[in-house]
Amino acid sequence: MASREITANCAICNHRPKDPESGDCPCETKALRKAIEQAEKKWLDSWMARIHDWVTNAAVRYITTTFAALKQRRIQAYTTYVHSLPYYREYRQWHGRPPLHAPVLAQLISQLKGADTDLQRGVNDDWRACVLKYPEVLDYYYSQVEISLPRGPVPPPFGGHGAPAPNNVASPSAFAPPGVEPKKGKKGSGRSSAPPGAFAEEIGRSKSTRERRRDSRDSGSYIVSGRGRAPVAPTPPVAPSYPYQFGIGP
Repeated sequence: MASREITANCAICNHRPKDPESGDCPCETKALRKAIEQAEKKWLDSWMARIHDWVTNAAVRYITTTFAALKQRRIQAYTTYVHSLPYYREYRQWHGRPPLHAPVLAQLISQLKGADTDLQRGVNDDWRACVLKYPEVLDYYYSQVEISLPRGPVPPPFGGHGAPAPNNVASPSAFAPPGVEPKKGKKGSGRSSAPPGAFAEEIGRSKSTRERRRDSRDSGSYIVSGRGRAPVAPTPPVAPSYPYQFGIGP
């Protein structure tokens, strides 16, 4: 009896292992597969929700910040132009009814309306250009997400081992919301967590995708595939030549 190998019966149906009549029992294999699927779904749902929130917040912040800068340049160009118009100061001082000859006043009003129309058109174009950047910006931020694995399996805290639970971290690089840790670059490396486009030069000095993947293989982590190049911000607006557009000389 002591020399015979003792094997536990099936934990689910109490079937004997390697039964000569019915063979091995599939209950434990099926139960394990189901448990793995449930654990994976729970883990993936949790992390995907956090990554989704982080990527969405970062992309929206980048797009709106870029648009705000473009809009401000449009407004500055508009302000410079209208203040250069003859009799504009009198027009404001008299609240739109200055004591001017009718043809002069009509020309000034036409110039102001044209400038307003051009400003609105430019702002619309800038916003459209920013919104069309969303796919590229989202792709960029998703490419910044990493999933790190421990170097070796760590026993769970239950079962008498008393060891801490494994800590798998999915870590985006910037603007991390509560509960999501940003990626940490090497000390003194100058790695920036700024959004793409506006700071593309800073990001361009960071490690290449191939180097990051090589470092990740050495450290036991795996980088989620995606674009590594920062998207380019929409082309800044050029100050419109208002006088020439509306047929008025400098």
